[in-house]
Amino acid sequence: MLRKGPYQTLTAVGLAGTMLLSPASARALPIAEYDRLPRDTKALYLVELLTRARDYLVDRGTTADVMKLSDAFAGEDDKVHKRLFENLETGRSVGRETGKVVEVEHAMLMTLHELGIDIPMRVFMKSMEGYKPER
Repeated sequence: MLRKGPYQTLTAVGLAGTMLLSPASARALPIAEYDRLPRDTKALYLVELLTRARDYLVDRGTTADVMKLSDAFAGEDDKVHKRLFENLETGRSVGRETGKVVEVEHAMLMTLHELGIDIPMRVFMKSMEGYKPER
């Protein structure tokens, strides 16, 4: 289900590039802050991001991508979940190496991209504006 090849090796570059190109990242959740959240709150935050992605795809009428998203995250196959957590870890590394803040949304965008689903960062920024995860 996940794309293989150069996309796997470019994840760190993609995270760094997405991070630098994101004008609205002040409203995103930094991975360091995400790491301090309770486990249930982390899960709810990721579900919220996936819901926003699904809503965007539904609004655009991209049924195939909606099904791909649903199948990837609702199935029993752990590959997609593992890849998301690997992208979060890559974001942590990029943050440590560059001193830049990398957000959870960037890791999610990279994971979706690896599934062949591309959505703009503004979807998360606009829809997550004002959302505050419980601590």
